[in-house]
Amino acid sequence: MINLLAADCVELIATTLGRVLIVSEYAARELTHDPRDNADGQEVIGRLAANGTLKIATLDDGQLTHFYRLVGAPPPDDLGDGEAATLACAAFCGIAVIDEKKATRIAMRDYPNVALYTTLDLLCADQMYRTHGAAHVHDMVTNALTVGRMRIPHAWRSRLDSNITVKSYSAMANGSAICGRVGSKGLIRS
Repeated sequence: MINLLAADCVELIATTLGRVLIVSEYAARELTHDPRDNADGQEVIGRLAANGTLKIATLDDGQLTHFYRLVGAPPPDDLGDGEAATLACAAFCGIAVIDEKKATRIAMRDYPNVALYTTLDLLCADQMYRTHGAAHVHDMVTNALTVGRMRIPHAWRSRLDSNITVKSYSAMANGSAICGRVGSKGLIRS
């Protein structure tokens, strides 16, 4: 969530991709401030929830079982509350957006049926390019990287040039790339 806030595009992403963003209560609590202007993070979350851009998810008993297992795992497999809650929700809905390296590793190992995406996958979806243009996508990615200090996942490093110019999914399409559009059930791989 912090990377989307840094990119100044939470509402734009939700509208363009036609989705309500679901954020666990634990992940929402971790947002103490808006990275753009240090505004109160809980006020920002409250505003986004009030206008329907995002929904705060409360973990049910089944999800809490996954959550406690993930936060209570021995190092190096223990996760913080936000990442653990995100994966606990994803275990039941089948999709997660995660930028954190350790959480991604654990998700790939423990939840192989969950579709994993990154903030860059959302920012660079075909719909974003078609609707807002390459210059706007470039600005959003630059803001996420500089204001949010977003980590660039290994799979994305060859897709960003030295000027942080993002190549669109369409321009990157090849057999091994994660390419496609975000559809009703997540990113549709082409």
